[in-house]
Amino acid sequence: MAFDDEEHIEWLDLDDVAEVTIVSRGRRMPRSSGIWSIDAPGEQLIEIRFHEPMYVSHLRLISSEIEQERTQEITVWASLNRGEQHRELLRQRFNFSPNGATEEIEEYAARLEDVSAIQLRVVPSIDGRRAVARVGGVWVASI
Repeated sequence: MAFDDEEHIEWLDLDDVAEVTIVSRGRRMPRSSGIWSIDAPGEQLIEIRFHEPMYVSHLRLISSEIEQERTQEITVWASLNRGEQHRELLRQRFNFSPNGATEEIEEYAARLEDVSAIQLRVVPSIDGRRAVARVGGVWVASI
């Protein structure tokens, strides 16, 4: 676990507690260390499947775009009670502009018990233009 002194939140080491995969263009790929999105245009799905169900208290997402103006949408779902329940946690749009906002950092309080998986659906450009989803990081805290 990493400890964030500023906010007193202990972020999980997802490589230790979960299997993380990225689905893009129908292909499922394990996440490489430090990589949260695939450098290919189109929608992507990031799946975090915990080895054991756990309490999730916070979620932090970082997205960026330095090349084109676009609006990216991220939808986050949680799978609870070993997949018996699914719950949409949030749907957030980020507006990017190379001459303005190039990075978005969002943190959400979740407070969910018995979470077996978290899924993030990333639509890189809601207007359908060809764009690449750039997710710089996903953090999950359990306390």
